[in-house]
Amino acid sequence: MLTYSCKEGQPDNVLPNGYEFTKHTSKEGAKPVAGQVVTLDFELIDDKGTVLDDSRLVSDNTPSIKIPETLSPAMARNPLLAMVQYMTIGDSATVIVPTDSLPNPPDNFKQSAFISYVIKLKTIEEEAVYKERVKQEQLKTRAAAKFKEEAMKDEMKGYFDNYMAGQYKGSTTKMDNGMKIAIIENTEEPKAKPGDFVSVQYFGFLKDGSSFDNSYRAGRPFTFKIGKGMVIKGWDIGIPEVPRNAKAILDIPYDLAYGEAGNPPVIPAKSDLIFFINVEKINNI
Repeated sequence: MLTYSCKEGQPDNVLPNGYEFTKHTSKEGAKPVAGQVVTLDFELIDDKGTVLDDSRLVSDNTPSIKIPETLSPAMARNPLLAMVQYMTIGDSATVIVPTDSLPNPPDNFKQSAFISYVIKLKTIEEEAVYKERVKQEQLKTRAAAKFKEEAMKDEMKGYFDNYMAGQYKGSTTKMDNGMKIAIIENTEEPKAKPGDFVSVQYFGFLKDGSSFDNSYRAGRPFTFKIGKGMVIKGWDIGIPEVPRNAKAILDIPYDLAYGEAGNPPVIPAKSDLIFFINVEKINNI
C-alpha cells in the first residue's frame, strides 16, 4: 500500500519527492487513498508569473488522477500526484518544482528556474462512482450537443451562402497573405493576442458548401493558445483580428489551412476553407 507520510526530520512543507509546497486552504475531511480517483484544477506558472497552462482554459473536462497502489519512480516525481495525498475536497496548494529536476521539460519551461503548480482539489471518489458520474455527464453533453448542432446548421449555412453571394463585401478585409476576414456582427470588445487562450465556436465549410466540422457537436467551444501552432495557420492569423463575441467569416486559402495534401478523407487536396467563428472567451473571460 502507499504511504505518503513525511520522512523523519523532513520539514512539514516538503513532499517526499523533495518539492516544497504551500497549502492555501486546509479543510476538514478525508484525504484520498489508493484506488480512489481525484479531480482537480491546476495552473502552471513560471518564475516570472506567466501562466504556461491552465486546465480550466484548455478543456471543459476536469483532469483526474487515480491514486495508485504503488509508486513508480516517475509517479513519485509527479508534483500533482504527490501533493493531492495531503489534500481533501476544496483544498488548494502550490508546489514549487525546480526546472532542472524535470527529466524532459518543454521549451517554454526551460527559461525559468522553477515552475509553480497551483492545485485545487475538487472531488474524491471511488473509481466506479467516478466512472459512472462521468458516463452520465457525457451522455447528457452529447444529447445536448446533438440538439444544438441540428439547431445551428441552417443558420450557419445561411451565413456561408450570404458570404459566397457577396453580401458581406463592405465589412470584408483582404490580408496580404490572401486570407479574407468578413465581420458579420461587430463588437467593441477586446481582441486576442499571441499567447492568449481563446475559446471559439465554429462551423467549417468547403467552398462547395459542405460542412466538414464544427464545435457544436462537441458541446463546447474549441479552446487553444494563440500563436503556438496548435491550429492551422489561418486561425492563428485570423482569430486575433476578430473581437470577442463578434461573429465573423474566415476565408482561408489552402496554404494557410491543410496545404496541398489536404486532410483526407474529410478535406481534399488544395482546399480553401470557410469558417464561421465566434470568439466566446479570451483567457476565460
